[in-house]
Amino acid sequence: MRLIIGLVLVMLALPAFAHKVTDKSKFYTSAGYAKTVKAFKQSLKKRYAVERFNLGVMYDQGQDVPQDYGKAARWYKKAAEQGYARAQNNLGVKYQAGQGVKQDHKQAVYWYRKSAKRGYSVAQCNLGLMYDLGQGVPQDFKQAAHWYEKSAKRGYAAAQFLLGVLYANGDGVAQDYSQAVHWYKKAAEQGYAEAQFMLGAMYANGEGTQQDHLQARHWYEQAAMQRYVMAQNNLGVMYWQGKGVEVNYVEAHKWLSLAEAQGNEVGKNNREQVAARMTAAQIEQAQQLSDAWLKARKE
Repeated sequence: MRLIIGLVLVMLALPAFAHKVTDKSKFYTSAGYAKTVKAFKQSLKKRYAVERFNLGVMYDQGQDVPQDYGKAARWYKKAAEQGYARAQNNLGVKYQAGQGVKQDHKQAVYWYRKSAKRGYSVAQCNLGLMYDLGQGVPQDFKQAAHWYEKSAKRGYAAAQFLLGVLYANGDGVAQDYSQAVHWYKKAAEQGYAEAQFMLGAMYANGEGTQQDHLQARHWYEQAAMQRYVMAQNNLGVMYWQGKGVEVNYVEAHKWLSLAEAQGNEVGKNNREQVAARMTAAQIEQAQQLSDAWLKARKE
């Protein structure tokens, strides 16, 4: 089983890897948060890299200031030049995405590498991703595996998942489904939806582990609850076919409808096949369940 992950990888490289300011209380002034930026700038005389980084995050994410990627990149660079690993990583993200700076994959690699060498797990994963995709460097799966493993061993879920993908595909490492399962499971246990889905698939197919439909259903369900569309489809199929669970057309229809609602054509086709086996009352019940599921997640 070979997993194609191009779209997943691109999303993983974008600013979701940036870190938010979680404790802003020390930057408040008596006049309120309107003076926060001024307070930050005054503190720059002390050259605190962390404050420059935090100011970059504020501009990056529009936290109490107008969002401005250009200013975010400038403040990240000031902190990055002082050797602050998180700022180096986030500056790399900006260069990779072309946000606030001209897109430059070589500069992204430059800053990711600086941060990665300081042991920052997010940057290690991002650097591995650049080697994986061949962006800013020649494609090199061995180097990708090297940096993913460093990050994965530090507990970073995205790297654990991506290292699992390399083992499943045999890219840069000897193909080893048991190792793929090992790393997928570590990421899945942290709530990483893609890993939960892939772990479910490994159990369903008996690859790298004994076939276990109960475990497959469990992990598909974990990913499906996070709106991972392929997991919603596969979970619906398990209810349809009675694998790892008793046959339940209503539940099957519900999950397949949810997959279809995200534009999944496979889910749509499967739902139509299940509906052909159902009564009108069952279809109505299933639709009510899927509508309630969506409504609960919009509130």
